[in-house]
Amino acid sequence: IELAEMGTRVCLVEKNHFVGGRASQWGELFSSGESGGSGADLVERLYRRVIGHPGIELYTGCNVVSKTGSVGNFELTLNIRPRYFKPGFKPDPDQLKEIEACCPIEVDDAFDFSLSRRKAVYGNHLGQFPQVPVIDDQHCNRCGECVKIYDGIDLEQRTVTKTVHAGAVMLATGFDPYEPEEEEYGYRRIDHVITLQQFKRLAARNMEQFVYRDREIRRIAYVYCVGSRQEAGGNTYCSRYCCTAAMHAALQIRKQFPGIRNIHLTRGIRTYGKQEAIYQQASESGDVFMQFDEDTQPVIYTENGKLKFRINDILTSGRELEAEVDLVVLVTGMVAPQDHPVADVFKVPLGRDRFFNEIHPKLRPVETVIDGVLIAGSCQAPKNIQESVSSGLSAASKSHSLISGGRIELEPVLAHIDQAACTWCDKCLAVCPYDAIVRTEANGQTRAEVNQANCKGCGMCLPVCPENAIELAAYTDAEIEGMIDAMSESVI
Repeated sequence: IELAEMGTRVCLVEKNHFVGGRASQWGELFSSGESGGSGADLVERLYRRVIGHPGIELYTGCNVVSKTGSVGNFELTLNIRPRYFKPGFKPDPDQLKEIEACCPIEVDDAFDFSLSRRKAVYGNHLGQFPQVPVIDDQHCNRCGECVKIYDGIDLEQRTVTKTVHAGAVMLATGFDPYEPEEEEYGYRRIDHVITLQQFKRLAARNMEQFVYRDREIRRIAYVYCVGSRQEAGGNTYCSRYCCTAAMHAALQIRKQFPGIRNIHLTRGIRTYGKQEAIYQQASESGDVFMQFDEDTQPVIYTENGKLKFRINDILTSGRELEAEVDLVVLVTGMVAPQDHPVADVFKVPLGRDRFFNEIHPKLRPVETVIDGVLIAGSCQAPKNIQESVSSGLSAASKSHSLISGGRIELEPVLAHIDQAACTWCDKCLAVCPYDAIVRTEANGQTRAEVNQANCKGCGMCLPVCPENAIELAAYTDAEIEGMIDAMSESVI
């Protein structure tokens, strides 16, 4: 939206059939402090502005499958998957229920983190847009039952390929919540052990009493740092938002269902900045806090059909404490998506944590080593919504300044290939980390050329060339040999 307001035309590519991302899955957002401060409300306001702006093209169910060119002149190939509903056709809620009822395929609903099931044909959840249903081509068996009762469905639709030219690309591919391992803190083995993201979706349901799997929930234990700060074989980084998110969720559940008791099993609280107020509010409201370290993690177990935890509490000098609860919530951190096709397409380097790497965290925080490719939000590192918005605005400003001037300065040190000496062995292409080597055909000969807009002058291509056909500007063989000769003469 900010890019479009600055006069830059924007092509917004969403891989899912509905926009909204993670924000649409959450209820009230912490630190918003405003009426209508839920994730769904936030997404709806932004969606209305996107579709109402003439400078923004929105593509849903769309993937970037290839990229050519360089900064100022990217050419992207998009694959737009069909919804299988004819343009202009939108079933009303009763029709959609009838269509879903006739579908024989049922799968876990990823939006609800597998707490519920959905059909292969399904509509949007609250906070997801556009409000047009879709048929999941990954699970649909083409039985045709839905077509029999609604003539707005077209199962013959095919994926459409589109080419887009862009001066810059901003990656905002987000994160995945950490999924605990089998039996980690009893997960998937004990019925009443769930993750924080499942807990938030569960709390979003309209219930008079807080009930999960036929048990009324009155006492809840929250186990912190699940999937974060794990020195032994896990994610060593802190996900930063989890402490605040867990305490905020605990406060909301107490407000929604008075009388619930919350017990927090932490490794030390990290509610930084103004979020410290949420910690104070949780403490003053009667929530109990205990602390453990990585070597003595709490144990979640069942005894005589009762769910219990046992912890060596640092705050009481390491005393072993245990208590019975109705529900255990694993406070999970952020991880980078396991499947990273965008990283492969754009050749953006990943850190050891598999998040995208910026050039410099202070001086160039949203730029990557690929000129014209910028990163925003939690695809770079764990961030809350406020921080993600700030990151996105920074990337938008940089993108606009990059392409609005009409001219782009290249690096002064670039590789040069001697066409007469090159025999095209493709070794330089294989080692170039910046996609700066291009294969060309001229006069029946195959040669390598350097795309100067991509070249960083790193020199990695020089030592692999068997014909010694590549040199760097200002660092040619003659210049280096001249410096060596001058040094030798001065020594003599």
